[in-house]
Amino acid sequence: MKQRILLALAFLALAQAAYSAPAEKVTMYFFWGQGCPHCAAMEPFIEKMQGKYKNLQVKSLEVFNNKDNLLLLNDMAAAYSKNATVVPDVFISDQMIMGYNGPKTENQTETMILACSQKKCASPDDILAAYRSKPPATTSTAPPGTTTTTSTALTTTTTPTTTSPATTTTRPIRQQVANGSITMYFFYGDGCPHCAQMEPFIQKVIKTYPQMNVKSLEVFNNESNARFFDTLAKAYGKIAQGVPTTFIGDQMIEGYITKDNETETGITNATNNCTIYGCLSPDQKYEAYVKEHPTTTTIVTSTTRPVQETTITAQPTGKGAGDDGTILIILVVVIVLIVVLALLLRKGGSKADDGSVKKGEAE
Repeated sequence: MKQRILLALAFLALAQAAYSAPAEKVTMYFFWGQGCPHCAAMEPFIEKMQGKYKNLQVKSLEVFNNKDNLLLLNDMAAAYSKNATVVPDVFISDQMIMGYNGPKTENQTETMILACSQKKCASPDDILAAYRSKPPATTSTAPPGTTTTTSTALTTTTTPTTTSPATTTTRPIRQQVANGSITMYFFYGDGCPHCAQMEPFIQKVIKTYPQMNVKSLEVFNNESNARFFDTLAKAYGKIAQGVPTTFIGDQMIEGYITKDNETETGITNATNNCTIYGCLSPDQKYEAYVKEHPTTTTIVTSTTRPVQETTITAQPTGKGAGDDGTILIILVVVIVLIVVLALLLRKGGSKADDGSVKKGEAE
């Protein structure tokens, strides 16, 4: 009996010692963007993890308004052999967890925290340092016609040669951030209910992304804007079917779909991609299209914008439906007058006949 008690006490002592053993330090990076709805949804979970695991060090970095943080995110993703296309992003040990998918993302993140708490893991800082310590690319002197490869390691200096590792193919963010703002076109129409519903979000985008240059163009009452809208849609390989329509980067986002925040999420993701990697502006795509199609003329028709026909017929210009209606009314009035005149003449003739007969009888 005493032996059993002693064994139980020994087991409890070992369990307590194991439980009270200091946990390994865990470093986690959390990249997010101001105004990003998925980032905001994930923040309470990050705070919960910080409170639950005292050994967890979270480095929270905002990337939409901080160029240095953007560069760090791009480099860290490259160190993990991935591309940072969206936020939020979590880096822990050798894992890069992209986006926020509710419980699935939370379970994956906490599992890594627990594993690294029990057994020391490589930190994201170590992985990034190893990536940055790779030797810079060297240019091969192979004869013409042979294939050469270059390293994509990050270097602290750049050279004017095309073989520099800091090119837009491996670090597109570097040039694009330096180039300045992101351009977005928002086409709308006066009296369009979905356009009016979307406008508060557009204003939010302007405030959230200081680097964003939003060009709002009304198309129902401005034929020049309507023609530009049609041609720009063709530059994106599509047909302008209605408003609201938004152009940003390589995305043409039609309509305003509120279910699951589809439209707003699409615009936010496109903005993030342009912010991180850079993108061609709609103006550049338009110019390229016009250059390839110099004889192209854009005609605004009711088939591409049926609502416009309804809007502008209230104020017709030139000969149209209003003139045809006036002519029809005049014709009806003329016909009525002719009929009335004919009846009057017939009635007058009947009275004349009656008088002559009576006169004959009298004679």
